[in-house]
Amino acid sequence: MFILLATLLLLIPGRAPAFAEARYEEAAVRAAMLLNFPKFIAWPGTQAAPGKVCVVSAPPVLEALVTLQSTAEAAGRRLTLTAQEGIGEDCTYVYLGASHRTALTGLPPGCLVIREGRGERTGNGISAIELVRRGERVVIRVDYQRLLDDGFAVDARLLQLAEVFAGA
Repeated sequence: MFILLATLLLLIPGRAPAFAEARYEEAAVRAAMLLNFPKFIAWPGTQAAPGKVCVVSAPPVLEALVTLQSTAEAAGRRLTLTAQEGIGEDCTYVYLGASHRTALTGLPPGCLVIREGRGERTGNGISAIELVRRGERVVIRVDYQRLLDDGFAVDARLLQLAEVFAGA
């Protein structure tokens, strides 16, 4: 179980919910981060928010994403983001679970890769954000130069919350 970080509250739309002090499963914390990254990252050559997150090797995160989407819709909030398992040609960003070990193929141009764990580079010019577990926290790590090199723009608020690192 993870304590929801105060920094995550900045990523949740609207005011902080009454349950903000509750404990959350790691997958739910990661899913909430994935749902909110598009608010802080601009994709190359587009003004529109991304429409699809593709989840690979992380069934609990996919399940948590679907649950968060259903909860938001039930509360009357419409999300423009959908989630699917596996990589498709319409993925705007991909979340790779810790067990993913094979090379990435079939990614569309401008697809952002977010990884669980230590965030090895994918070797194919894809931008990288890492979600790393540290004790009861999920820490956001951003390879800022890589994002810039790939044409992404990152809001300063996300950079203030994240650890910025240089990928290998």
